[in-house]
Amino acid sequence: MNTFATFASAGGTQLLWAICALLMWPSARRLADKPVGFLIIDLLRTFFLIVVCLYTPLILFSFSCLDMYEAKSEVDNLWLYCFVTTKITLFPCILWAAASFWIHDIARFRPAWRIATCGLFCGTTVCMGCIIWIVFWLPFATSQIQEGLIGLGVSLLVGGVYGWRFWEAHKRSPAPILWYLISFWASVPLWVWGLINAKSHYLGLPDTPPQSDCFVVTAAAQGSPDDVGHTLAITASGKRVTPQLATFWALEELWTRRAPRSHKLFRRGYNVLGYRAATLIKTPRSAHLAYQALKPVERLARHILNTQT
Repeated sequence: MNTFATFASAGGTQLLWAICALLMWPSARRLADKPVGFLIIDLLRTFFLIVVCLYTPLILFSFSCLDMYEAKSEVDNLWLYCFVTTKITLFPCILWAAASFWIHDIARFRPAWRIATCGLFCGTTVCMGCIIWIVFWLPFATSQIQEGLIGLGVSLLVGGVYGWRFWEAHKRSPAPILWYLISFWASVPLWVWGLINAKSHYLGLPDTPPQSDCFVVTAAAQGSPDDVGHTLAITASGKRVTPQLATFWALEELWTRRAPRSHKLFRRGYNVLGYRAATLIKTPRSAHLAYQALKPVERLARHILNTQT
């Protein structure tokens, strides 16, 4: 899925291996005096649980805000699909569930903690909510069917494991019914918040993907010529832009050559956020303010260009 690709491109793979070793340490220490074969099998089991029940939900929810879409056409004109981007509102529930899973199944604290049992219940209900959400919009999708099926499979797998471990924890250390009700209702406002943000995000998207451009700088260039400077021809076709826009274009070209992966990540977010910000610049005065606000960034861009070219 796009969220995993975004995380990997940000250089998070090495960090995951280091954290995995730390998370597996309690299990390895507990089994140090066991036969080697038994130790290897248990460590493989622990590794699988960490990847499926800790890393998968944490990455999917914490980095979902970077998985932006540039137009309504990219989400099949379904506002509900934009919850892919705004589901980070559920991250507190996911963090609680992941910590509870580690306490119950990796570290295996005994006696079992009731708060961890409630956390596993919360994780199970969130997975069930994700399954219902996917099933609701998937029949209306056209270009997002593959991602929807993958998301449904991941939700079923993670939700099944969490449900199984919750039931085992409940039998060992049952919490009062009131605790489970509070765990469930505590997540409802986060669901509502995420869905409201999804609708707002969808309404702010253009119908078709905008062409890659320095949206804010272009909008700022609509100010008075005395403020933004004289135009400057920079293309073979004679296209004329302001010196400020020419500077940012040159910086982006350099960035594309030197670090294409990070530039692609930046551009994906900027095509959404920059487009929205540019729509707020509607008058010469707002263009002047935007131009002046970009001046420090322009000076920094010139300095980078002078030192790197």
